[in-house]
Amino acid sequence: MRHRGRAAAFGWLLGAVVWLLLLHPAPLHEDEAIYAVWTRALFTDPLLTQTPVDKPPLFFYAQLPFLLWQDSPLAARLPNALATVATALIVARASRRPTWALALFATTPLVIFFAAGGFTDPLMLAFLAIGWLAWQRHAPVAAGAAWAAALLTKPTALLTLPFWLWLVKQRPADARPALLTAGGLLLTAWAWDVSRAAPSWWWLGRNAYGSLGRPTFAAAVAWLTPALLGVGATWWAVLPRRRHPLTWLVLAWIPMHIMLGFQPWDRYLLPLAPLLAWLGADINTRRTRLLMLGGNIALALVLLAHPTPGLAGRDGRWQGIETLAARLPNAPVYHRTLGRPLAYYAPNATLIWLPDHASPPPNAWWAGRVEDPECAALVWFHPQSHLALCRTRSTQ
Repeated sequence: MRHRGRAAAFGWLLGAVVWLLLLHPAPLHEDEAIYAVWTRALFTDPLLTQTPVDKPPLFFYAQLPFLLWQDSPLAARLPNALATVATALIVARASRRPTWALALFATTPLVIFFAAGGFTDPLMLAFLAIGWLAWQRHAPVAAGAAWAAALLTKPTALLTLPFWLWLVKQRPADARPALLTAGGLLLTAWAWDVSRAAPSWWWLGRNAYGSLGRPTFAAAVAWLTPALLGVGATWWAVLPRRRHPLTWLVLAWIPMHIMLGFQPWDRYLLPLAPLLAWLGADINTRRTRLLMLGGNIALALVLLAHPTPGLAGRDGRWQGIETLAARLPNAPVYHRTLGRPLAYYAPNATLIWLPDHASPPPNAWWAGRVEDPECAALVWFHPQSHLALCRTRSTQ
């Protein structure tokens, strides 16, 4: 047993090193960038009273010490790396087969990619895992506080509410302290939100999530690729555990996102990783567990070699954004889609957003994709991402 524990610890440390190495290569994705910009706002606006944000504030406060230490993409991503370390340890702690649960979780492609990202999902997942472990250990106050913290990190934690209510129903004696703790924290956050001069993050966030705008069948097809690429290798772990309450949460996760009109982003499936790791570790057939583990590793290696769009920006779409920001002129620059990353990489630039139906003025500076609009003089172009800085064509 001691040798197994040492092997598991060594494997986890090796995986943590890989995650930390993955923090460096890719520039910040547009969402990662805007979260870092909002965290920067805490330097001068500690309560974000004047800063419109479309996410709850807890992630920004978690990111703040790291950006104060070093304002860099690495620092912006470190909180999630540490949160994923904590989640992995909790996944192992809460399973009767800790080594298998840890291995299945740590090799899930979604975990490998997004642990090294600056999105809000990994920290939300860490709080959800803490809440699940606390509930298992009959600590309802800690469980309620952890669930509220998850919701104050990312609102999609609200989708786990039916599962938590089911747990509370199973242990009515723990219901009151758990609900009172969660309610108290959420009420405090609501009081902070309404006291701000900026619009509510809840209303801004509800609009920011958007809608698929497609029929139900088309929406289901759109979610198929993230599901297969992200957690496909362990999806069938739910089959032998049909009566387990976690199984129903796994099966309902994507349908809930489809019905509510969420975009099919891979990272929305991250909460399935610990659930499938727990369910997979409970499978009694060793061969089946090995097949699941091998499938996870094979898929992760394929995606590392050929990343797909959406995997934490590691598909090359944002390569060159730092160079583009460094070359911006001391003049207003028009853009359509680069506002968020340029707000991080060029905080002092004068950026003007241009609607899709509008054209930039003649001879204006333009930062965007090289084919939109046509450029009279191309100043800089990155061939992999097609980012360009140029002068627009004169109409005179």
